[in-house]
Amino acid sequence: MPWVDFVKGVAIILVVMHHARDYALVLLPPDPSVVFRWSYIDPMLLYIRLPLFFAVSGLLASRRLAGDQLGRGVRKTGEALLVYLGWAMAMATVVPHWPTDGWNWGLDADTLLNSLLGESVLWYLWAIILAFAFCGATRSLSPGAACLLAVVIGILLERDIVQLSGSFDLFGRYLPFYCLGARYPELLVGMARPRSSVVVALLIFAYAMLLPVPEAGLVFDLMRSLIGVALALVGAGWAVAHLPRFAGAIGWLGRRTLPVYIFHFPIIASLGCEALRHGVTPSLHGMTMLLFLPLVTGLSILLSLGVWMLIDRLGLGWMLGEPRRAAEPPVERAPAAGHLARDIA
Repeated sequence: MPWVDFVKGVAIILVVMHHARDYALVLLPPDPSVVFRWSYIDPMLLYIRLPLFFAVSGLLASRRLAGDQLGRGVRKTGEALLVYLGWAMAMATVVPHWPTDGWNWGLDADTLLNSLLGESVLWYLWAIILAFAFCGATRSLSPGAACLLAVVIGILLERDIVQLSGSFDLFGRYLPFYCLGARYPELLVGMARPRSSVVVALLIFAYAMLLPVPEAGLVFDLMRSLIGVALALVGAGWAVAHLPRFAGAIGWLGRRTLPVYIFHFPIIASLGCEALRHGVTPSLHGMTMLLFLPLVTGLSILLSLGVWMLIDRLGLGWMLGEPRRAAEPPVERAPAAGHLARDIA
């Protein structure tokens, strides 16, 4: 299903763009006289970016939650936990303070405890591990009952009715979407089938109408996110059908979201800190307001892929949960003609 890779590629671009926006806002604060900036678009994607990522993550986990595949799913989740803890410790050590300068040299027991509670830049990995555990524990429930329970738990966590520290409030907000993908995978697949441009336009209109409503409450936010996910899935089906080359390029990135997600944090922090240090402003560069955010986003993605390729070339892909490579047997080459003649003689 090419649309799955396309959706993942779009989602990781939006996530990196969101983090680059932290620096864009410091360098280029909101200015009413400026009609357009990329950083203005980011808040409009709030109800698409992470709900979409969690829904597709649940879809990809649905096979592991069905039939006799749960054991393998548990093993893969255990590997993901090791990847999360390892890189969470590394990120806590090397990622500069956000978004100002300064490096976090130092690692202690509190850092490990906070990582176990999801207080890490890599909290998404922590959250999908918990979400998989929830879906595994509720396998005996009907899909509707499981998703309803996920909504109730999400509301309790996000409203701090259940007093938990860490990132449990964020986990609660996106748990229903993971459960939706895991328990209703056929629904997501059906929504991503190619549709007409009119359907895409109607969903864009519906999303735009719901977007400006302020402080509407958790239930309304849930509805906005559902519309956002539907728009992304229908749009993905449309893009794969009508723009196959573009969708293929984004899909290539979508198959490499994990290394981009992990490595873009120190890279984007370093780039942002350098930009702050050298005082990039519109007065110095007239196109900064248009180019800064996409340039930092694109460069961070490219450098993240470069780090991943280096790690893979060194045979350390297991650090990202990839299977260890078996040692390749030596290749026996045919003797050169001169050596063969001497051997015969």
